Amino acid sequence: MTPDLEAVDEFGVAKWTSITCSSPAVAAWVVLIAMGVAWQVWYEVTPGGASASPLVRPGDGGLPFHEGRAAFVMALHPRCPC
Repeated sequence: MTPDLEAVDEFGVAKWTSITCSSPAVAAWVVLIAMGVAWQVWYEVTPGGASASPLVRPGDGGLPFHEGRAAFVMALHPRCPC
């Protein structure tokens, strides 16, 4: 970047009237942005580690439970907007 030394403001400071960028610098910037976006997409779609499910039902939560039958339990927090 080089200032046009003929153009000065009221304080005598050179104004930057033209900014020159080299093509390799612009290409490197574009490649870095693309790599950053690709990494963010990869990170977003990578699944987390699987956790182990408990083999026994934790405590007696007051819910009826029948041996040998499947139980469907849906837990929502009290301020759920859905």
